[in-house]
Amino acid sequence: MKKLLLLGLIVSLGLTVSAQQLRQNLKSYSANTEQQIANAPEKPSTIINDLYRPVYNGKDRFVDIIDIGTSANAYSYGYAGGQKSILAYNAEINTVTHLHRMGGTLDPGGYSGDLGYDVSTDGGQTFTNMVECYIAENNAGGTYFTDAARYPNHGIYNPVGNTDPANAYVAFCAPTLDGSNSPDSWGGYGLGVSNIGDPTYTTKTLLSSNPGDNIYRYIPDGYTITNTGDVWIVDIDQDWSTGSLIYTGYLLISHGVWNAETNDFEYDEFLLDCPVTEELVRPSNSKVEFAPDGQTGYIAILGDNDELDFSAGAIYPILWKTT
Repeated sequence: MKKLLLLGLIVSLGLTVSAQQLRQNLKSYSANTEQQIANAPEKPSTIINDLYRPVYNGKDRFVDIIDIGTSANAYSYGYAGGQKSILAYNAEINTVTHLHRMGGTLDPGGYSGDLGYDVSTDGGQTFTNMVECYIAENNAGGTYFTDAARYPNHGIYNPVGNTDPANAYVAFCAPTLDGSNSPDSWGGYGLGVSNIGDPTYTTKTLLSSNPGDNIYRYIPDGYTITNTGDVWIVDIDQDWSTGSLIYTGYLLISHGVWNAETNDFEYDEFLLDCPVTEELVRPSNSKVEFAPDGQTGYIAILGDNDELDFSAGAIYPILWKTT
């Protein structure tokens, strides 16, 4: 497994990912079980910013408004800091995609647990909208289907050397409400792909939390597809099975590799050590990105690992680097 380097401003610490052992004597923290938003603020901000509005003379347009799809839910669009990878662009095929939950004006009666995307193969000049790629269908009799998708991430998988958008795929990951990590709530992932040239071709894979292996799926913020065609997903490994938060001290890393025989991604995963101070409880805003070579990559979170004496009690970026 690749060597990961933990960077903390001027402090640099080398480490190698190895098999993880379960942490002992973890503390439980009571939390609001209404887990509708991954990074909701504890209280409303009192800061008011003046909005800058450019002078508009009624003739020159600063932006072009292009109609795309609709959704029954807006919480994927950066609410409370929980930004997801919902807009993607691939320069090799000049293709733009926008992934979202279904419903809204263009999908009357549509279910917000389904996923669809809007796609442009001419660099955003024109779009084909509301291409459904994931359908929730597991009705266990509760409030929501257990495979209902929430807050999705996605990217464009373009096979190496391909220049035809029809041969590319939209790949996605969304947390699901299968209840394997929280009663009647979080715990699963819904993963899949949709072929851009033939949108009737879709795949669907459902994964649940696995407490025996210390795997607690929640709401991943970090998602990317490298230029070499690998998918990387980063989640904060946190146990909500009792209804209260227990942070395990790890990040959950999922790695997808394309299988040309099944035309889908196959995933493996591992836990990455990520300690934070007891006062912080858990890190936040996990992200992942790779350089154009597909080899040099970074994972980033916001937290306080008690490594910087001059920033004690502060929250700062913590990075891991892989080469």
